[in-house]
Amino acid sequence: MQSRWLSMWLGAAVALTRGLIPATIATLKDEWPRPRFSSYHEFLGQTLGIVGFGSIGRVVAKKAHAFRLQCVAYDPMLSVDAVELDGFSVPLITLNALLSSSDTVSLHLPFLPETKNLFNASTLDQMTEGACLVNRGRGGIVDELALAEHLRSGRIGGAAIDVFLAEPAKDLNHFVGIENLILTPHTAGVTHESNERVSQMIADNP
Repeated sequence: MQSRWLSMWLGAAVALTRGLIPATIATLKDEWPRPRFSSYHEFLGQTLGIVGFGSIGRVVAKKAHAFRLQCVAYDPMLSVDAVELDGFSVPLITLNALLSSSDTVSLHLPFLPETKNLFNASTLDQMTEGACLVNRGRGGIVDELALAEHLRSGRIGGAAIDVFLAEPAKDLNHFVGIENLILTPHTAGVTHESNERVSQMIADNP
């Protein structure tokens, strides 16, 4: 069940890497900037940095491995050098090393005092230039104002955010006008099928 939201995660990561949203906007404006979009990258073979390597982070790694992504992970609760997963190994490295080597960074952390605004301006500065950030874990881990600034400057290539510190999210004007950005209202696991499954579970357990 945990992996059913991965299609949304994967779709967002691919869309950011290939610049599909800016390409759509440009095409609707009657532009045809093919040279600009030749600067975007293929998704296969990229390096994925997974921040938080519990059960969800490991599911992400398994699916990413199937797409030939190179996975590295950071988890302050783990003291091993690597984790073996179904025939492949995921190195556990420092957060700084992960940020500087990953094309996409995916967050799967709980919201704690220690993780509040963990991804602030200083942390975002350590990411590979043009890298993408995906947060479907918990709101409050990413400093939204700092992220907006880094997206506008191009320092961060794109972001997909599904969770916010306060939900329903309001006052997101700092993101207005940013093209390579996906904002969703905490719906990574919400589908017609998931609603049917929940209804069936309730019916089976009155």
